Amino acid sequence: MASGEGYWANYSNGKCFPVDEHENWLRRGNNAEKIGVPAELAEEFSDYVPQQDRNKFLLTILDKTYLMRVRDHGEYATFEFSNRNIVKPLAEILIIAESPLGLGDYSTMHIINFATREEISISYEEFKDQYAGNEDRLSDLKESVLLESISEDQSFRNFFPNAKLADNFDWNELRD
Repeated sequence: MASGEGYWANYSNGKCFPVDEHENWLRRGNNAEKIGVPAELAEEFSDYVPQQDRNKFLLTILDKTYLMRVRDHGEYATFEFSNRNIVKPLAEILIIAESPLGLGDYSTMHIINFATREEISISYEEFKDQYAGNEDRLSDLKESVLLESISEDQSFRNFFPNAKLADNFDWNELRD
């Protein structure tokens, strides 16, 4: 795991791009189009002042797209997304953790879902084991549409009962 690596991943189309800094990369050239940001949303980028409105900009992107923000911090990696249906994001996390991140079994993963206001901290080994143990349930949920409100079936608590849940998370801020 190389500390500092960042990625934008689209869990709807499977695209994943390395980034230097998430906001700057998304605003640069046609990167938003390449990763799958809808044109209508890209047209709104100018409504947000670069750096000054960074958190609001990135939270809007997570909320209105199928993008996941990923960053390797050396000892741990963060995965941030915003979706009430966690099936595709969790599947994408499994792929990204393997490659390009190359997490070791004891690497810590902080998985943050802004839509459900849940965060878990879990080792990669536990994540793989618990994901595999829930594949049938995840498969059943795969076809479900976005939910209006979180159901117990979609909660991290249901899939990762041994994971540490966040206590005092500021849902208006992003992790760096």
